Amino acid sequence: MTLYRNSIAVQGELLFISGQTPQEDGITPLSFADQIDIVINKIAMILKSHNLDVHHLVNMNIYLTHRDDLPLLRERLSHFLRDTQPTMSLVIVAGLVDAQFKVEIDAVAQL
Repeated sequence: MTLYRNSIAVQGELLFISGQTPQEDGITPLSFADQIDIVINKIAMILKSHNLDVHHLVNMNIYLTHRDDLPLLRERLSHFLRDTQPTMSLVIVAGLVDAQFKVEIDAVAQL
């Protein structure tokens, strides 16, 4: 199943979610699995704080530092998004703001 759409037309107000990083309480886990789980959980909690859920997502931008993490990223996103297909960009980057970060995701949701 494809995780994303090529385009989405939306009406109404939007919620912009800043880039979510894999740090909790000042600690960054070393494993990519733990990092992506933290980032996804942060996005889910932000959506919930606005009485929204994953079905309200219309766009996600994913910044990944290691191409080898793509299979696990796809697995975790597939589980998180279920049948939701926001537009999406995935960029492999040389690094993120903290050298320990392996992933960062920002998103847009329709209110």
